[in-house]
Amino acid sequence: MNNYNLIIKIALMTLPFRHYQFIKEDYYYQYRIKNITYKDFIYAMFNIINTEFYIRDLDEFILILESIFPRREDDEIYVDEYHRHDRNEDEAYKVWKFYFGLLEQLGKSLLLIKDYKVFLNQEYIDVKNDLFALYNENQRILIWYYLSRFMDMGLVIINHLQKYIECIDAFVRSKNGIHVHLLNHYQSHMFQDGFYETHVHFGGAIGFNVQWWSIVGKFPYSKTTRDVLDSLSSLNGLKDDNFQYDVYMMASIIYRYVMMKIIYFYKEEKERNHSINNREYLDYISYEHKEFICQYADVNFSRESIRQLNYMINEIDKEIKRKNAEYEDYIGVFIGDVEKEQYENVFIFHCIRFLRELKDTEEKNLLTKAFFQYVRIKNSFFSLKVQTYSIKGLSYFREFYHASNSNKCLSVKEKVSVVLNHYHHSELIKGVELKVSASSCQSFSGMIGSYSKQIQDLINYYYKWCEQLDDHSIITKLGYILMFKKEQADMSQKICFEKFKKNNDYTHLSYGNLQIQTLATMMAVQHLRNKVDGLEKIIIGIDVAGNEYYCEPYVYAPIYRFVTNPYHEIMEESQNPALMELYNQYTMFPIKDLGLTYHVGEVFSSIVSGLRHIDEVITYFNYVEGDRIGHGLALAIDLKRYLRDKKVTQIKKGEYLKNLIWIYMKISRDGLQLNVIESELRSKILNVFRSIYSQNSDSTVDIHTLIDWYLYSFTCVDKKYVKMLADQDGCCFKHICNDKNVQEKQRTWSLQELLVADNCWYYVRKMNETVLIQENMFDYDLYNVLQQNVRQKVSNKGVIVEINPVSNSLVGDVDDVTLLPYLNMDTIGFNQDASKNVLMTINTDDPAIFNTDLVFQFSLLEAQFTNMGYSKKEINEWLNFVRRNSHYSTFLSNKEIIKEDAISFLKKLRLKLKDI
Repeated sequence: MNNYNLIIKIALMTLPFRHYQFIKEDYYYQYRIKNITYKDFIYAMFNIINTEFYIRDLDEFILILESIFPRREDDEIYVDEYHRHDRNEDEAYKVWKFYFGLLEQLGKSLLLIKDYKVFLNQEYIDVKNDLFALYNENQRILIWYYLSRFMDMGLVIINHLQKYIECIDAFVRSKNGIHVHLLNHYQSHMFQDGFYETHVHFGGAIGFNVQWWSIVGKFPYSKTTRDVLDSLSSLNGLKDDNFQYDVYMMASIIYRYVMMKIIYFYKEEKERNHSINNREYLDYISYEHKEFICQYADVNFSRESIRQLNYMINEIDKEIKRKNAEYEDYIGVFIGDVEKEQYENVFIFHCIRFLRELKDTEEKNLLTKAFFQYVRIKNSFFSLKVQTYSIKGLSYFREFYHASNSNKCLSVKEKVSVVLNHYHHSELIKGVELKVSASSCQSFSGMIGSYSKQIQDLINYYYKWCEQLDDHSIITKLGYILMFKKEQADMSQKICFEKFKKNNDYTHLSYGNLQIQTLATMMAVQHLRNKVDGLEKIIIGIDVAGNEYYCEPYVYAPIYRFVTNPYHEIMEESQNPALMELYNQYTMFPIKDLGLTYHVGEVFSSIVSGLRHIDEVITYFNYVEGDRIGHGLALAIDLKRYLRDKKVTQIKKGEYLKNLIWIYMKISRDGLQLNVIESELRSKILNVFRSIYSQNSDSTVDIHTLIDWYLYSFTCVDKKYVKMLADQDGCCFKHICNDKNVQEKQRTWSLQELLVADNCWYYVRKMNETVLIQENMFDYDLYNVLQQNVRQKVSNKGVIVEINPVSNSLVGDVDDVTLLPYLNMDTIGFNQDASKNVLMTINTDDPAIFNTDLVFQFSLLEAQFTNMGYSKKEINEWLNFVRRNSHYSTFLSNKEIIKEDAISFLKKLRLKLKDI
């Protein structure tokens, strides 16, 4: 469906609560006090929103704006300066009431409270007061999704919640937290066997609220916090808004403490039945803190304020220490102990309740203004941690991943606890496979020691978390996937076959060092898993993630084959003396099952590249039934939409050459009937080949030599090295280093020359040059057959695709979240298209970066399929089938484990690891 109007409406109504421009200047407030006209207000809002989304119709934009932000009775500037101050104060109260009213309307329109839980309201819609009255119940999930893209929705939930409960403590301690529940009664029963999360990255799993709390709430203020605040300025470069986050985050630490101090003493006075009507609220705090509140409300800080803010924080630290308080949060001295995930929610609850109780005075105006500044600063920070804009691609996403993963205020132990608490308290989550970055070390023994220590720590953190559960509790199972990172090809002059021959240094081969180091790493992991019985239940799989533009599957093919048959890959295929010695010295057998996952088919220049990469993983990684690929979006893309939009594609020459060779092999070797004239395909291959390898138009290469070259790329680097040495006295391309303009003679290229060129900086650069190609509707028949062929191959082999709806809509080639093409991959329950029976699991990928959770993914798909016209019976059968796939495909044991059994197992495992 077309959500343009809805997105613009939501972007506008959230703007006063989230955007840094409103911190500097509240445009609606300025309009209400008549510093600017409504026309000025319109233009200011237009300029902000237009940086986030393309506004296609100004008239339409103004109509939406006017429906949200009401005009004054007249738009003239005041001329009566004598009464202006009083009138401005009256208008200020109206603005804050309007903002609270907008939050209240959002809550009334979307939320329902029952059984100490917050539900998305899909049962009753009050047309009169509903902001989204004409949107049906299935579109409510989309509304919540778009709202969650723009700001932290805890503010809306808590503002709605405070009307129904006197004290938030009981609600928080019910372990449901401040969380919107999405399953209806029927689905709760249907999904009672629960969910497994099989694709989530540790670095992107720490929710925004905890990240925010770890900086502005965690006590005491430390050097680590200072370092993180300093790093915000570089993260801010992505948004280019030049807002001084480090300064205002420091100010927010002080604000939380001072505000809770005011609330605490106000509450004490009220409970003593003292008269507080005539007492100034700011009398509860020092003159220094009063001045600070005024500065905070007016954002009157600069870089020079850091010294003053540091001093104030240190004074607060001393004040807390004098009270002998041992709390994780600054405000713990006022509210007591709660889980770190809930401190911020409790703070917001107390602020809203306090501000709503106060009568309209100048001081209430000041305190309310300061509170909304806090909300805006928090949500401006949110825009650095959560991917809000609609910009696609892994490079853009990676900046958010780094921002999310850069928060060092939380220890690894705390992060593990936070993630497990989230899943333990979530609806029906049985287990989570957490992807953690693989470490590296120079020496093999050092690598074993490093991994042993890292694994011991991870097991200890899990053990400590299990200990705090109630006795006989069913635990959330946890397993770790070791994740390797795709690296960009080195195009410097360091890449040189001749240098490698002289120095035997794999850094001189293209991806050579990466491949050898990763093989050694996997040998260390296999050794540990064999030496420590039971470790295979904790270290359960491997994965490779990162940008497909940088690193193609062939680099990791030998590593994956090693996992399934280490003897063949090391002793027969590689024959690298150093690796062979390690193989003989350390325990590689028995082969204990290790789950295989590989990120592939997610982002691509051409969909042919995405399909080829998937095909290569299935074919050359020794994949078997039950192994998995991450995302695999190329299998599902709507080709007609893709070809209609694409037209002209920029692609690397080397990638394009391999695509053409792959298509040729599909015809010549697999017998695939493609709408391609073979002679024209050969001619195209030769033209691309010459653009990379030869300035002489008479130079040529046999097509079978190119096929052999393509196939050789999947072998271990050592096997390629042996082949390169055959019939070669030295490097055949020395003349290029000496004279790049030398004219080549006519010749026919050999396999050895092609392999050497792969390890020559000059040709590596040539292969990474880009070329324009046409992709249009004339290619549909060809692309359709290729997509069906690869999809059928995945289906027949029983390989599972880990889909991630929100991630795919924000990173991959999908127009928006309402057009997810998964029915092009799996139509079980809808029809009997034999080419669309791929096994899938639904996951979150990086829940913090996309501000989502697992059940939310299912709800989005339910809404989409409903709008497509499918019945609830069909939809629920499909969702339940995909949900059950996670039970069958998880690398974890799917048996339920109680706390005592888990602790006993982890204790034994810790003792065994200490003996390594």
